[in-house]
Amino acid sequence: MTCRSVHRVLDDLQGARMSGKDAGDGADLDRITATYIWATAKTHKVMDEYLKYQFLEHPAIAAVLARHLPATAVLPDEQLPAKVKALEQTLSKLSSKVDQLESKQNYKHTKFVEMAPVPVSLTPQASILKAKNGQRGGHN
Repeated sequence: MTCRSVHRVLDDLQGARMSGKDAGDGADLDRITATYIWATAKTHKVMDEYLKYQFLEHPAIAAVLARHLPATAVLPDEQLPAKVKALEQTLSKLSSKVDQLESKQNYKHTKFVEMAPVPVSLTPQASILKAKNGQRGGHN
């Protein structure tokens, strides 16, 4: 929108300067100078008009804005509640599926932990040896 507004301002300024395009072939210096001054004065007049309206309220810029608004407007969607409900149902199904997967994973993990072997020491405990071999450990 900003680019289109600037483009519109530059088009108007160029239109005012166009009268200086055919200033002459250089033979009549007074005519060339007067044509350039006239084109410059027209350009200043266009710029003063834009400044008077503070650009945004200028009729040319207002027209750019008026064309931009309907082109980019977002209209209300009457089917939006139905779409939201469908998305909520999909989300609910996905959430349920994730819960099932988590539950299944936790069950497998719990079962694996319950079935884990109890660590067994390779050296017998001292109390077992004493009971088996006597108080001195088998030496009399």
